[in-house]
Amino acid sequence: MLKIAEHFLRPNLTFNKDETEEKKTVAREKVNPVYFQVKRGEVILRAGDRIQEEHLLKIKTLKKAQERTHLLAMIIGMGLLTFLVLASLYQFSTQNIRKIAFSQKDLLFFSTSLLGSLLFLNSFN
Repeated sequence: MLKIAEHFLRPNLTFNKDETEEKKTVAREKVNPVYFQVKRGEVILRAGDRIQEEHLLKIKTLKKAQERTHLLAMIIGMGLLTFLVLASLYQFSTQNIRKIAFSQKDLLFFSTSLLGSLLFLNSFN
């Protein structure tokens, strides 16, 4: 009897994906972010100390902040370097080569290719 009953009984409970996702987003919105105040020169973790969750969280947050500022500084530096190299090449070629005539398209092509190659080489670091 039991085997026959198990065979005919089917579960009628199904997973509602939309409602679950909605509950997840509501729960995310209710959570307030936690801020840690880290002073300049403060030691987060000393040699021999046990690593705790708050130490890892502080280190990961600092690493993310440094990566963002580092990337922005690299892009600005590459742009300035590209401009200086192109300006010096243009100045030298117009003064020393008689048959040179750069158009705006040529300068745009040189600048984008140089900047692209610098970004490509930076991706390996």
